[in-house]
Amino acid sequence: MMRLTMMMALFVSVALVACGDDGDSPGGDGGTDAASDGAVQPQNALSGTITKTTDMTFHKVESFCYFLSGTLVNITVQYINKPTAASPTLVPLQLTVNAPVSIGQSIDLVKGGSLSRIMGDGKDLPELTAGSVTLSTGDCAGAGKVEGKLSATFKSGSTLQGEFSAKAEKVGN
Repeated sequence: MMRLTMMMALFVSVALVACGDDGDSPGGDGGTDAASDGAVQPQNALSGTITKTTDMTFHKVESFCYFLSGTLVNITVQYINKPTAASPTLVPLQLTVNAPVSIGQSIDLVKGGSLSRIMGDGKDLPELTAGSVTLSTGDCAGAGKVEGKLSATFKSGSTLQGEFSAKAEKVGN
């Protein structure tokens, strides 16, 4: 029986590593993302008490820098899950940070941004009562990146923490 238990534990560990999940991140992919040049990027992750009641599973993170007439309007970070036939768009979390954006400084999400979901389950996030995001990188030019951390508290009392790192895609002119 002991041998069977050990074999099952090994199998589960190998399966989690093979799919990029270290098992420690209930809402995210739990691993690191490799850049096209082979460099390892900081971990993309979501955690907090909200992950117990709301599916925050994601497969990848993408970021977009939205411009209008050459001026940055906002930076959007999307935690994206694999699409299904029933739901071709699965974004358990979308973070939007309105311009002006200050790199390295805490930005109040209630006043200068938002958190939302784009899912087929019809379930919205609870009302945001407090939250912040700190961008360590917000380079929207060329092959820039958006990296940072977020923290949120909702009216329901649930919490959310996250880390993100993704190549920035420029949208608009």
